[in-house]
Amino acid sequence: MASWFSKSPEKLVQSANKLKQQQQWLQAGDEFCEAAVLYKSKDEVEVANCLRDAANCYIKVDERYAIMAMEAAAIIESEQGKFQYSAELHKNIAELALSLDRKKPRIDNWLSIGGALDMKRQIRFRQFCQSSRSMSATRLAVQHLEKAADYFNSEGSPANEADCSAQMAELLADSGDLVEAAEIYDKLAELAWKHEFLALGAKTKAFRACLCRLAAGLELRMDEMEKRCPSLTGSDECTLVKSLDEACDSATVDAAIRQFGRLNQADEWTKRRLDAVRGKRAGPRLA
Repeated sequence: MASWFSKSPEKLVQSANKLKQQQQWLQAGDEFCEAAVLYKSKDEVEVANCLRDAANCYIKVDERYAIMAMEAAAIIESEQGKFQYSAELHKNIAELALSLDRKKPRIDNWLSIGGALDMKRQIRFRQFCQSSRSMSATRLAVQHLEKAADYFNSEGSPANEADCSAQMAELLADSGDLVEAAEIYDKLAELAWKHEFLALGAKTKAFRACLCRLAAGLELRMDEMEKRCPSLTGSDECTLVKSLDEACDSATVDAAIRQFGRLNQADEWTKRRLDAVRGKRAGPRLA
């Protein structure tokens, strides 16, 4: 039997498709990746297509292989100026990374399940990109959401850009990076105010920026915030954050939250930030 490097990429793709029909997902993914290697010096479009196909196979077996294939495809798509395609791949990578985080695998050991094929895969993927194997799943998701947002921005797609940035901010806040999350929410509030079809979300983004700043023990600067986001002014959310900013103990915080809760239902993300604000009242405020 001829070794894979003596085959043509076309025959490898045919073989991969047959393996797909037999639901031999790992082997099919390998064949698609091997075809991508052989296409590399001939046809970059086919390289990206093969890597996408490989990812779709690997995802049936282990998302870590799919992530590596998608990372490689995203780089090639961006090099070809196909930023919309690259953005979608980065967004998909983030979703897979979060799926891995929920499963709690050994994310630091991407190549843990393939036996003798591990080294071959490692060498193969390194021909396309250096995968960030030492990164946590959450940080990996944030990294790729940021890339997706940048590419959506370059393609003039503010709704998709905002969606990715909002996911980034949520993850950063939950992982303790409150200042960075607040900065992203600030930018999202401004972006929403500039685009009529996003305007309904401006107040929510500004509110979340305020909660992140309060949870981090930072000064609010409400006058500046209300200038950037007029829809926040006079709202229940504005009243709440002003009350929280003036609160000096947890009892005052609880009273403000109860008042807000009479007419508003806080979501789980907001509740987590409010709990953090309650904890901060006992400590000094940062500058």
